[in-house]
Amino acid sequence: MNKLVGTVLIILIIFTSCEEEDADNNPISNDPPTYVAISQPTIDTSDLHYLPSDTGGVQEFHFLENPGSIIGYYSYLPSGYDSNDNNYPMILFLHGWGIRPDVVGDSVYYDRIPPGEPPGMIQQGNWDPEYPFIVISGLLDGPYWPHQEIHDLVTLTIEKYRINTDRIYLTGLSLGGGGCWYYVGERGRDNYAAAIVPISARGEWRIIDNLLEVPIWAFHGEDDSTVPVYDNYGSAQLVDSINARNPVTRARVTVYPNVGHNAWTNTYNSQYVGINDFKRTPFEMSIYNWMLQYKKN
Repeated sequence: MNKLVGTVLIILIIFTSCEEEDADNNPISNDPPTYVAISQPTIDTSDLHYLPSDTGGVQEFHFLENPGSIIGYYSYLPSGYDSNDNNYPMILFLHGWGIRPDVVGDSVYYDRIPPGEPPGMIQQGNWDPEYPFIVISGLLDGPYWPHQEIHDLVTLTIEKYRINTDRIYLTGLSLGGGGCWYYVGERGRDNYAAAIVPISARGEWRIIDNLLEVPIWAFHGEDDSTVPVYDNYGSAQLVDSINARNPVTRARVTVYPNVGHNAWTNTYNSQYVGINDFKRTPFEMSIYNWMLQYKKN
């Protein structure tokens, strides 16, 4: 479905890594699942209904001219993007620790793009939200996602692509989930995020006050030993602390029983939407439709 073009050489060899170590963990037990009614979110479609359906677009890799810890990004433009002048909602995806680039001159070599993450789903032809999104997937070559570099990357993409700046959504997993928490948590109101979806990540008490105005839906595996869900401001503890301070929008957290660190594969592909075997917030709608309920302004 996609084409990787430009002046860089992208070699995709195999889609396995330590980051995907429990990718086959299934949040459903051997017992037949129970179900919850799938919710129809209230979405203001006044700025969405005229966008052409996405039947498969183009994903490209770009180096940043002045890289820091973030050295580049994938851009995905949905089909029909060049046939109209409309602005599109955007998802910024932040990967986890397992995606470490090997940069040699002007080339980037990867051992895989994990198929359970947005750029990998696009690569595999499995990307199918109800409404079209521009997807920007950052590439980190550092120990953490610096909030200013995240902000600068979004600014760059706004200048380069037709992005609806009221509809910029952040999501990430593990290290990248932390990038979501801290991007808003460190910056307060000086951020682009209309909503965030951090997965398998943690924060800390000092950022809580800055998280009270952004809609949040966190996901986590209950058996995560890498980032525990209930301790050290893992997803559940952090969400509870946010909700205790009367946020503008009540924060949500969905916990998958019998799942370790990889809570993202089931979340991004929405295959378990409607199943009621999860703890805390039911997974009653796709994260993409949930995002679109919210605008920045």
